[in-house]
Amino acid sequence: MVWWQAALWALAGGFVVEGLEFAALQRRHRKWPWQVDTEATEATGAGPLGYFLAELVRLAVGGVLGAALAGQVTGPLPALAIGAAAPIIAGHLTAYLPLPPTPHQVGPADTTSPPAAQTIPENVPPPATPAQPQPRPAPAPEPMHERGGTT
Repeated sequence: MVWWQAALWALAGGFVVEGLEFAALQRRHRKWPWQVDTEATEATGAGPLGYFLAELVRLAVGGVLGAALAGQVTGPLPALAIGAAAPIIAGHLTAYLPLPPTPHQVGPADTTSPPAAQTIPENVPPPATPAQPQPRPAPAPEPMHERGGTT
């Protein structure tokens, strides 16, 4: 499938999921999405524009993933499914991104460093790790007796 076709089908899949979620929210609360959780709206100030931008980003992620996976997509239904599952796929892909290390905060209350008298000399080898228990060998098979006559 051509990349732009896969992207459009994935975009359509995103619209399907968002439309179903919107309809369920309307049926359940009879309010606009940004009016359902008023405490979160006041804390973040998202409002209608914030929700519109969040939906736009979700749909764009679906289109980009559809275009990126166009080589593996064989038809419209898988591309539609990619668009529908785009937030989950993107969440799983970001789990593989390395995070930068957090800087160690040094301050007056820092007691994590050892005192100068307890420093480890450089020529001392690191402690040995405990040995892993060796698996026991399987028992030897019992000899097979020949069938036929008694001995």
